[in-house]
Amino acid sequence: MSANLVSQFGPTYTAQQGSGSSPIDGSTVQIISSKTFGDTFDFDPATNGFRYLRTATEYQNNAADIATLLSSSTATSNLGSAPIFYGEFSMPSGNDDDFLYLIWDYRDTNEIKLCYSTDVSEACCECFSSPSCVPFLGTTVELTDGLACALTPTTTYYTSTITIGGVTNTQPIVGTTVYSYLGCSSGNTVGAGFIKLTDNTWVETDSNGEVTLVGSC
Repeated sequence: MSANLVSQFGPTYTAQQGSGSSPIDGSTVQIISSKTFGDTFDFDPATNGFRYLRTATEYQNNAADIATLLSSSTATSNLGSAPIFYGEFSMPSGNDDDFLYLIWDYRDTNEIKLCYSTDVSEACCECFSSPSCVPFLGTTVELTDGLACALTPTTTYYTSTITIGGVTNTQPIVGTTVYSYLGCSSGNTVGAGFIKLTDNTWVETDSNGEVTLVGSC
């Protein structure tokens, strides 16, 4: 679940402490995730977990309340092993008519790259997010290698990548394509010419932006 999507909220049970499934203060409570035949979810101790909260506040199933509930709750340690994982805590003290929230946190966290540019069209429409499209510094595209070598690389370009022998290039090499700005899409390639790189080498690109030759200044 997340702050904007809870797959199951409730049901709610009402009971006096010590009766039925209502634990008394100080008793040990377990929150259990058990995979049985036919279940497709696999609990991942690295990203999933259990949380709890005793409070007088009755939260509702909406984005604001769920976000507050998650931030106010306490995480347990992940115990057990596949197919049964569980969290364990001591029932906290409180007041009559309190709510005890038991939370199965099955959210997945995935790293993503966000687009940033001072140019709105680039940030919106030419989003750089692909691991096969990396930035590098170079000079302006010049007619000869000599003209390029006389300049200082201050322009940000992007290049496609090739993995050879387990090594992936971080600047242009023969066979890769150079792009003028974010996105590494076909409409963004540089023209024919020479670009000096920060390691004092230069690359020659053809009219499609493809690197055909690499040399030293």
